[in-house]
This record gives sequence, C-alpha cells and structure tokens, in this order.
Amino acid sequence: MSMQIGIGVLSYQRHIAKDAGYDAWIPILFAGGCIHVILWMIYKIAETVDGDFLTAHKYLLGNLIGIAISSIFIGYFFMYVLAIARTFIEVIQVWMFPNLSTFWFSFGFMILCTYIIFGGFRTVVGIAFFCLVLPSYLLLTFGWAIKFSNFYNLLPIWDHSVKELLIGSGTEFFCTN
Repeated sequence: MSMQIGIGVLSYQRHIAKDAGYDAWIPILFAGGCIHVILWMIYKIAETVDGDFLTAHKYLLGNLIGIAISSIFIGYFFMYVLAIARTFIEVIQVWMFPNLSTFWFSFGFMILCTYIIFGGFRTVVGIAFFCLVLPSYLLLTFGWAIKFSNFYNLLPIWDHSVKELLIGSGTEFFCTN
C-alpha cells in the first residue's frame, strides 16, 4: 500500500487529466477494477503452487528457466526502486534543498533501508505502516478544495472517447492504433 501511495500522489491528477479531461474519474474506477482482477489472479496462482512467484515460475517452467524468469522480475523491481528513490530525491532537491548531493543522500538512504530490511519483518511492516499513516494527512488537504467544487464541472460525462479513457487509466495496451 505504501508503494502505491508513495510519490505518485504528487502528480497522478495531471497524468490522468491530460488524456481523459473532466472524465478522469472514469479511468480511476476502471483501473481500480483491473487491479482487483489482477490481485485475484495473483492470489489464485499463489494458492495453486502453495508459494509465491518464485515457486510459481519453478512449478511452471522448471528450475533453470524459472530462476531466469524470476531474475528478470528481480531486475525490474531493482530498476523500480532506483526510479522511486531518484524521484524522492528530486522532490527534496526541488522543494527544499537544491544543492543536495544526490549520491550522498541516496547512499545514506540505502544504508537506512538496508538497516530496516535486516531488522526483520516487524521492522519492515512498522516502517511501511508509518509511511502510510504519516503522509495520509495529504488526503485531508484535498478536502479544503471541496467548498470550491461544482458538480457541473464534471459535465458532460463521456465527453472523451473510450480510447482516451483507457489511456488515462494506464491500460493503453487495450487501444489499437
């Protein structure tokens, strides 16, 4: 949960509204439904092999190819961590400390992350919990704008094509050119 609400909360509105405009609420509902279906499939796969993704890859593809496919996932998540860490550092550099050294800050941050991971499961869950609870006040800041809201700004509904709505939801692979 803390990975989903992380840095993306700062800019997701702009990315969705760029393609879907005032119909941006429709792609959010569609993407949420897609995520629920995908999570259900993940749980069914894990239940079938009585394990996790590594076990599923070994179960389906054998030991050698399963480890190779799992290594691709490990590489993907490593690149994901690098992108998220760089984005966090960029936010700190832009908003607070423009002369902050990227290398030394990321080095210290990775040492802290390593310390948390080696602290065990309870430490990781505790940090993830506080990383979710402490920034949740940002959701309350959206409430201040409610007094300026007007329902008629959502009209006309379905003013954009299905292709634009799918692109706005992040499922542009459904769209054909």
